Amino acid sequence: MDSGIILLIVIALIAVGITFVLSKIFTQRIIKYLPGLFLLFFSIYLVVTTRAAPGGFDSLIKGIWGVFLFYGAVVALIAAAIIDYKKKRSK
Repeated sequence: MDSGIILLIVIALIAVGITFVLSKIFTQRIIKYLPGLFLLFFSIYLVVTTRAAPGGFDSLIKGIWGVFLFYGAVVALIAAAIIDYKKKRSK
């Protein structure tokens, strides 16, 4: 149980870190949303392939990773929105 929470925190930190670095490097607003969108699409892909594949341990692992990456996507999109709000407010 503890390793699952640690994995969720690591995924969230990596997603937020990539979002923060991209927001500092690029001036376009849309670039900082790309990590969250990529994670969102990949998590949906994993869940859909889990439903399409026959049952087994591989399907279970794909489903769990899909949920973990969906959490990372939500955190990354929220972080991008907060960064966008802070930049807009500081101008």
